[in-house]
Amino acid sequence: MNGQGIQFVFDRLGEIVDELYCYGFALDPRPGASFVNPTYIADPATGLVEIAAGLEDSPLDVRVVLAEHWRRGSGGAHPRHGLSVAAYTYWVGCANPAIDLHYDLDPLRHPEMPCHWHPPAMAVVRRPCGTVEPARALRAALQLAADIERLQAQGLDATVDIVDSLDLADYVP
Repeated sequence: MNGQGIQFVFDRLGEIVDELYCYGFALDPRPGASFVNPTYIADPATGLVEIAAGLEDSPLDVRVVLAEHWRRGSGGAHPRHGLSVAAYTYWVGCANPAIDLHYDLDPLRHPEMPCHWHPPAMAVVRRPCGTVEPARALRAALQLAADIERLQAQGLDATVDIVDSLDLADYVP
C-alpha cells in the first residue's frame, strides 16, 4: 500500500483468477472485460478489482462478473492486510435461458440491507444475508447450470418455468 492507492488489489486479482480456474472458468478474452485499478479513488486510498469469466464448454453460456471495491481499514468485508471490501457484487448467470443471481454488499445504495442477495426470479427480489466470498458465487454458478440442464432435460423450456422450478435453498449464502 502506498500514497497512490492499494497495491494489494493486484494480488487479489491473481487470487480470484486462480479460484476461477479451479472451478472451470476462463477469463473473458475481450479487452477491458477484467481489470484492476489500485487508485480507484485517491482519497481515501481504495482499489477496484473486476473480473469477467465464463464457464468453459457450457452450452448455457454461464458467465460470472466478480467486482470488489477495497479500502483502507477493517470496517468492511474480508479484512486483511489492514484493508477491507467496502462494496462487492458477485454476479452469475446464463445467457440462454437468461437467468441470473447475485450477492451484494452495497451500503451506499441499500443502507437498510447492505448485505443481500438476489435469487433467480422473474422480478427483482432482495433478501438479507451475511458476507459472501467469490467461491460461493462460483459454486452457485455451477449449481445454476446443473439445475437448468436438469430442468431442460425434464422438458422445461420457458425461462419462467425454469425459475419457478429452482430450489432457492441451493443458492442461499
